[in-house]
Amino acid sequence: MADETNGLRCRNCGNTGISPWTGEPCGCPAGKALAHLAPQRQAKLDETAQGHVAHLYKNQMWLKEHFEQAGISVVEIQDMSTEAQPRAIVRHFAAAMERKLAANDATKGGWRAANGQANMRRWKALQHLKALRAEVDELAEALIAMDSLRSEVNAKQAQDILMEAADCALYALMIADTVGALPPTDDRGR
Repeated sequence: MADETNGLRCRNCGNTGISPWTGEPCGCPAGKALAHLAPQRQAKLDETAQGHVAHLYKNQMWLKEHFEQAGISVVEIQDMSTEAQPRAIVRHFAAAMERKLAANDATKGGWRAANGQANMRRWKALQHLKALRAEVDELAEALIAMDSLRSEVNAKQAQDILMEAADCALYALMIADTVGALPPTDDRGR
C-alpha cells in the first residue's frame, strides 16, 4: 500500500486513505491517490479472486478423485473437515490419561481380550467395568481426603484427584475399545 501512495498515510484512517465511516476517499493525498487507483486495483483484485477460486476448485476435484480411489466418500470427507478440534481442557485431561497409560506400559499388558471372540470381549468389558467401579471408589476417597470445606485444595490434592479421574476415564475408554466402539489399534492403543 505504501508504494501506491508514496508512503503517505491518512490521519483519519491510518493507512488506506479511505474513510472507515463512509468508504470514500477522505481527501488527504493518500486518499486521492487511492481514489485514482481504486478502479485499477478493484479489477486486479477481481482477477486474482477468480484465479484463486479456479485453483481451489481444481484442488477440490483432485482431492475428491483421490479420496474416491481410496474408498472414502465425499460425505466422509465433509465429516472429517467439520470435526472440531478437542478443547484445551479435553487435551489436558487426555494428557493425564496418557501419563497413566505410559506409567503402566512397562508393568501391565494390554486391555483387550486375548482373542476376537465375542464372549471374551464381553467378559473383558465386564472386568473393566468392575475395575472402573473400584477406581470410582478411589476417586471418592481422594475427594473425601481433600475436605475442601475446611481448607483450600493444595496442588498435591488436585493432582491426586486428576489422576484418579484419569484412571476412571481410562477404564471407560477400555470398555469402549474392548467392545469395538473405537478405531482399531495395537493392544496398547497405539
